[in-house]
Amino acid sequence: NRPLMEHNRNHVVDFKSTRMPANSEYQFCHHAGILLFSRLFNHLPNNITVFEPLIKQWLAAILLGAINIEQTKLLNYPSLDYFFGYVLSNRQQQRQFLTEMTKTSCQDEILQLNGELSGIKQCRDFHYDPHSKHYTGQNKLLKGWCSRMRFAEKIVHMDFIHMPTGQPVYLSHDDNYLDLRERFFDVVTKFRKLFSFSQTTPLTFVLDRGIYGLETFNKFINDKAENYFITWEKGFDADLVDKTSWDSSMSLYRAKNSSKDLKRYQFFYCDNPWSKQKDIRQIIVKAINPKKRSIIVSILCNDLKRCATEMINLMFDRWIQENDFKYLDVHFGINEITSYAVLSYKDIKKDLKDKQEKSGVYKALVKQRQQLKSKLKTLLLNEHCAKHNNKSREDKIADLTLQLDKLKEKIDQTEKEVSRLDRLSEEGFQKLDTSKKAIMDSIKILARNMFYKLLRPFKVEYDNYRDDHMLFRHLTRSPGLIQETDNGVEIILIPQACFTPKVINIFNSILGTFNHREQLLPDNKQRKLTIHLQQDNKSLFNDNKANSDKK
Repeated sequence: NRPLMEHNRNHVVDFKSTRMPANSEYQFCHHAGILLFSRLFNHLPNNITVFEPLIKQWLAAILLGAINIEQTKLLNYPSLDYFFGYVLSNRQQQRQFLTEMTKTSCQDEILQLNGELSGIKQCRDFHYDPHSKHYTGQNKLLKGWCSRMRFAEKIVHMDFIHMPTGQPVYLSHDDNYLDLRERFFDVVTKFRKLFSFSQTTPLTFVLDRGIYGLETFNKFINDKAENYFITWEKGFDADLVDKTSWDSSMSLYRAKNSSKDLKRYQFFYCDNPWSKQKDIRQIIVKAINPKKRSIIVSILCNDLKRCATEMINLMFDRWIQENDFKYLDVHFGINEITSYAVLSYKDIKKDLKDKQEKSGVYKALVKQRQQLKSKLKTLLLNEHCAKHNNKSREDKIADLTLQLDKLKEKIDQTEKEVSRLDRLSEEGFQKLDTSKKAIMDSIKILARNMFYKLLRPFKVEYDNYRDDHMLFRHLTRSPGLIQETDNGVEIILIPQACFTPKVINIFNSILGTFNHREQLLPDNKQRKLTIHLQQDNKSLFNDNKANSDKK
């Protein structure tokens, strides 16, 4: 893919030609903290066969806070060019290459790399949840339920699959033409194929109530692939439960602000076959939180052998995925549209499976009949309760009865169902072209997992969940001083924040481990990279000035 970008060389910044004049052996550089991800950047060429330099550049941009291509104008390209050996600064050409990426296997390779870094091969349980993005453009898109607006609006669905430990490993984009119960099996088929899960490999998916439906449950049971679901029972009446009879109990402990700040959640449950379908288990659970507030819910699952405690644990850990949506939005821009290009349903109808739906005329006539029946019901009730006959009321009853008879004939003659695709085509509906967004979102979830992987040692040592992400993110976005040595490249990070001694010691320990592993600068020149933390900026500049004066 490098030759593909060579003709844009005039837009690639040369660090050496734009480097600031040096008054000492060190030179200032922006974004030096991004090199903490060097090992992960160097891993990319092993998996990515197309557009690898540009993907590496976008990963760095997202980790530095530029969540879309337009925001990359705020980055310092000379520094990035020195780190990676090749960057493309022209935003228009970045968008052009993004278009080219949609014609390749690029997204699959990114997701496969992301799965490898997340350890997906050892995982058999997954959280599946659609996340809806509200679309505010003028194009005529299908409407669906928007949880943020709490109303039916134009939306784009992003179906996410997370691991139980929180890492997003797969995503799929679609509009509201198909609901979750229809999309799910297509998405899971692609998910299995991408990560080489055979049909005999048992996979369990934890889902919200949107999957609920006897027809859908039977599809799970009869599916050739060994897919299991865990979901809430819709319309469950807790008042009918015998609150004194429970088969067993269990407890879960969740850390709040540190690993030592544990909160206990108690669960009492009973496990029986579901009365509506013998091949499905119903686990009725009474959950009690640390404040002694309790709820009674029903969990359904088609796995007849698995331990109930594991399923309760998985179901009540769905908050991990829900919390991650906000994190992905705020820090990685998962809700960015990326491209406002649209596809006409008239042009894509041949690629979609048609659905029959009630025609608009039929629904309007049925609604009109309901209104007439309501009026007639009131008049008949008044007639029944009246002590005296009323000629006017009797005429109205006769008139409404006649209208209903005529309306019935009209309804019988009206076509009840029509092709949904034909209707959408005729009415000019469109679908957002999410091919570019799919590429960028795959890069964003990879960036998210890279950050979490690097954060883990600091999170354990610091053990304060209130601000560990913020402090570590600040370190990875710090500028620094750089010098080339006989052994490679040395970087001194200069964070803006004044860290506490505890934080400084942890950072120094992490950097010591980083240097011990002899990481390489991700510019493909095999130069050894060492990174240190400067604790006193003033003394460093004074020392450099003194060295310069001696020279």
